[in-house]
Amino acid sequence: MTIAPGHFRTPLLPTALHARTAPLNRLARWGNRSGFQAALCFGDVGMEYTAIRSATTLYDLWPMTKYRIAGPGAQAFPDRLTPRQVARLAPGAVQYTLWCDDADQVIDDGTLFPPGRRTCRSFARTATCPGSSTAPTVSTPP
Repeated sequence: MTIAPGHFRTPLLPTALHARTAPLNRLARWGNRSGFQAALCFGDVGMEYTAIRSATTLYDLWPMTKYRIAGPGAQAFPDRLTPRQVARLAPGAVQYTLWCDDADQVIDDGTLFPPGRRTCRSFARTATCPGSSTAPTVSTPP
């Protein structure tokens, strides 16, 4: 079945974790996250906010666009795009960061995963290709 993108009758797609999150969504509060059905709240907004700030939480990142930044400039590019320095991030670590334009205005936010010297991976909350299992690659100049 093919449905035109953006059509008002396009059903929201379930994420890969939907079968696990659906029973936990006691209020059945679902929303559109880049074409995917995502839980807006599982039951208690105050408790969830407190957990985010002081304990541990789990996010379903499926609706987020995944970018693979590859090439000799794989560390320099995110250093220019974000106010963070990728080289300071330990291998296997992750950091939340803002994405800024050349005028230092915030254009998005996301997480940054630096797996190696010549590659970097980032997730942004504004997905553009629901259902895609591959990450767009941003090639940096040599």
